[in-house]
Parts: sequence; structure tokens; C-alpha cells
Amino acid sequence: SHLALALCESESGRPGPARAAADAALALDPSLEWGLRLRAAARRELGDEDGCLADCFAAMRLNEMVGTLFIPLRLESEGPKGARWHLERADRHLARRPRDFWAYAYRADWLRSPELNENGRAYEDLQRAVELAPGCAWAWAYLARSQSALGKIDMSRLSLEKATALDPECGWIWSWRGELHRRLNETEQASSCFDRALALDPDYELAYAWRGGVRRQLGRPEDAAADLTIALKLDPTTAAWCLQERMQARRELGRLKPALEDLEAAFRLNDKFCWEPDPKRFGAALETLGGLGKEPLAKLWRGDLLLRARDFARAEKELSAAIALDGSAHAFVLRGRALGELGRWARARRDFDAAVRREPGFAYAWAWRGRARLLRGDARGARSDFARALKLEKKA
Repeated sequence: SHLALALCESESGRPGPARAAADAALALDPSLEWGLRLRAAARRELGDEDGCLADCFAAMRLNEMVGTLFIPLRLESEGPKGARWHLERADRHLARRPRDFWAYAYRADWLRSPELNENGRAYEDLQRAVELAPGCAWAWAYLARSQSALGKIDMSRLSLEKATALDPECGWIWSWRGELHRRLNETEQASSCFDRALALDPDYELAYAWRGGVRRQLGRPEDAAADLTIALKLDPTTAAWCLQERMQARRELGRLKPALEDLEAAFRLNDKFCWEPDPKRFGAALETLGGLGKEPLAKLWRGDLLLRARDFARAEKELSAAIALDGSAHAFVLRGRALGELGRWARARRDFDAAVRREPGFAYAWAWRGRARLLRGDARGARSDFARALKLEKKA
């Protein structure tokens, strides 16, 4: 109730009562991340910058998703802006306060954003941040992430070791250390880090996701599937990778139909995923899927494998069987691709049209119809379809 009151007072523009309510909530439970965030905002409005920063850093320690973007440059009320606008704000702040280490980390976050992708400059800012605040564990963790992105793996490892030594009770930092081990196929070390992380922070979704992947590598598919299911419940934004990993775990457990459902859901989020990426294993994969008989998704992913193997005639036949069973938009797109490869463009175009009619929100269908239009000389129509696909991708 104190937290709800703090939120109401904050939204009503009453920072004094908002801080008092947040104080009361945090007196009962100092680990309330939202209590810290609301009190930080109130302190900022009251001119208590040091107190505001202390609360921001405490909130970040509890949940890295708070991120440096919450640290106050009075941005919350400004609404969404482009990355360069945020950089300009950070530049102006650092011109006045060049020893505010957190502002370098803030600027680095925007430099690393997909909009800019300036990892080199971000790395320089994070180096400056740890020079100014060598005792700040999260700054070392951010630096480690930047080092890893630049391929400086040994340096990243040392930075994460430094971060966990500075704050051995911060769960998400242990998770980041575990993820580096996972990427290096150091599975036992990764598993140990994730266990430590989740003991400290049992609600950190990425730790469950990453540990699920490690457990599958360690030959523990049942445990892997359980971890990945928890990750999906905690944060649907982890869905594409988690669904793909859970698909693999369920395949190893022989639960093929749920595995197919996971794969279809993962594909809708990221079309790079497939049943079997290794051409050397296509034959075994086709046999496994063939054992499921008239299961529509089995037919669909057999068709996808045959497309990848460039056996377009068999792919068209398999996908026609999938369409006869349930007529999914995905099956129509794949059959359209097969027909196009066979030079039957009129029929291919009809399949793409059928796909977008059945599922207007399926970006993949619009993209392939755009490609078909472009190859047939309809540049204007292709441009329209590609624009629709991109818009849908952004929403996803």
C-alpha cells in the first residue's frame, strides 16, 4: 500500500509525499526495486541529486534491467527520442560534470544501441567510467559486456571477475559471468555461476534462460526445459531463443509434437530458426518428422528441410500435404518459395497472396511476396510489401 501511494503521489506531481511513502515502503522491505526507483524520482524533483543517484544504483543492483537509462538526466518526462538526442544530453552533462562516471556509462549505453552500434566509443566511455569509479561493480560489468562485443574475451573475463569480487552478492553480475563461460563452452563454470546467480536473485529471467541452454549442453534436457519454461513465464521478450532451446530439449526427450510447436512459435519471432541447421543431419531429421504421420507441423518442417536441401519438387509435395491438413500461412509461404524455385511464378504468387490473406500480421509472408513481385518486375508493389514486412517486424 505504501508503494501504491508513492506511485500515486509521484504521478500527481507531489515529490515530498511520494518520497515519504517510498521511505515507508522501503523501511518494510529495502529490496523493493520500485520503491527505490520512485524515491529516486522524488529525490530528483526535490534537488537531492546524491540521494537520487544512490537509489538508482541500489535499484540497478537489484535489477540490471533498470539500466543506466534510469539514471537521471531528467529524461523520463521527455518522451522517446533518437539515440543521438540522448547522446547530446549526455555530452552537455559531461561538459559540466566531467567526473560523473555514471554519465559515461549512460552515454556508452546509447553508443552501443542498434541505432548507432558504435562499440569502440562505448568501450572508451566505459573505461573512463571504471577509472573514475574503480569500486563500482556494475560499471565493471558493463565494461565486460563492451569488451566481449569487441572480441576482447580475456579482458572481459577479468572485468567480470573484478565485478563479482567487488559485489559478490549481486545476482545479475554472476549471470553475466556465467553467460561468458557459456559462450566459451565452459559449461561447468557457467552452470556454477548461474546457480549462484539464481540463489541470489531467483527472479532473473536471463539466468534461467542461459542456464537452460547450459543444462541442455550438459545432457540434462529435462532440467533445461524446466529452466526455459520459467524464463518464458518471467519475460516473454526472451521468447525466440528460449523457445528454440526448449525445442531442442524436448526433441532430446522425445516430445516431438511440443517441440514442433515451440519451433513454430520461435520462427514467428525470428525466421532464422529451423528444425535442423546441419545439412549432414537432414536425412535423419526427415525420417524423424516422417514418423509423425499427418501432423501438419511435421509436414511443414519436412518441407522446410527439403527446401534447404534444394529438393524443390519434394518440398512442394510435402507442403501441399501440410496445406491440405491445416492451410497455415507459413505452409503457403514455403510452398510459394518452392514453386518459385521450380519456375512456376504464377502459382507461387497465388500462394503468397493466400498467406497474407490468412495472416496479415505475418511479416515473413509479406517479405516473400515482395521478393516475388520484385523478381517479376513489380518494383512498386515489392516496395509496398517490404515496407509492410519491416513495420510488422518492428512491432514484434
